[in-house]
Amino acid sequence: MIRVFFIFILIQPLFSFSQTNYRTSLILKLQHADSIKLISHKITEGYAVTPETPIGKPFIKDSSIYPFLINNKVNPKVIIESKTLNKVYRKKLVKIFERDVWLTKVLANCDEPQHSILIYKKNKLSYIDICFGCRRIHTSKDIDFSESNMDLQRWEDILRFFKSNSLNKLLKH
Repeated sequence: MIRVFFIFILIQPLFSFSQTNYRTSLILKLQHADSIKLISHKITEGYAVTPETPIGKPFIKDSSIYPFLINNKVNPKVIIESKTLNKVYRKKLVKIFERDVWLTKVLANCDEPQHSILIYKKNKLSYIDICFGCRRIHTSKDIDFSESNMDLQRWEDILRFFKSNSLNKLLKH
C-alpha cells in the first residue's frame, strides 16, 4: 500500500502538468472567445477510410470528400449542422473541460471525426475536431489538448452536450 501511494506521489505532477497545459490553452480560449460554434460535418480529407488502390492502378480521388479547412476557414461544403452557443451553453462547455481527469482510454481506431468545436477570436479560428466512434481528437496548432485530457465521463459529457444542442444527425451513440 505504501509503495502504491509513493508511486502516485511521484507521477501525480505529470497529470497536473498535462491538465495545466490544456487549461491554459483550451479553457482560456473558450472563456475569451468572440463566438463558439458546434458543428457536425462530413468525413474530410485525411480521415476518410478508402479501399486500397490496386497495384499498378492510378489513385482515384473521391470527389465527394472535401478538406476540412480552406484558407484557415471551415469548408462550408462539409458542414451538416451548426449551432452558435449562447452565454449559458458556453459556460456549460467550459465546465466540462474544467473538471480534472485521471483515467483515459482510447477504444477503437476508426479516426473519422465528424463533430467540431469552433472557437473564434478576432476572426481567428481555433478548433477541436472530435471522433466519437473511436474517441480521438484533432486540434488546431494553437490548442494543446488531446485524448489524454479525456476520460469516459468527459466523453459522455461532450456527447450529451452536442445532443443537447440538437446536433444529432451523425450521432449513433
